[in-house]
Amino acid sequence: MRKKLTYVNSGCTMVLTNDKGGATMNKEIRAIIEEAERQGWRSRPMANGHTRLYGPDGRTQITLPGTPSDYRSLKNAIADMRRVGFQWPPKGRR
Repeated sequence: MRKKLTYVNSGCTMVLTNDKGGATMNKEIRAIIEEAERQGWRSRPMANGHTRLYGPDGRTQITLPGTPSDYRSLKNAIADMRRVGFQWPPKGRR
């Protein structure tokens, strides 16, 4: 049976949870999504556990992995986001 994934809004932090209430993303992926939202990106969870980010320009779409199983996929997604203006790591956190 497929797990149902939903966003739970707790204050200003968005956390992807599964039907058992457990978090399915690691801290780094959550931090990237939160920073992207601060920089004007929109996020949307996908049924397969990934997260799709829509750039502030309205044309860019980036898919972040749901889990860090392939270490290059997250690095490639961040590189794609930087090409359209995403600042990572955020200023003041380097």
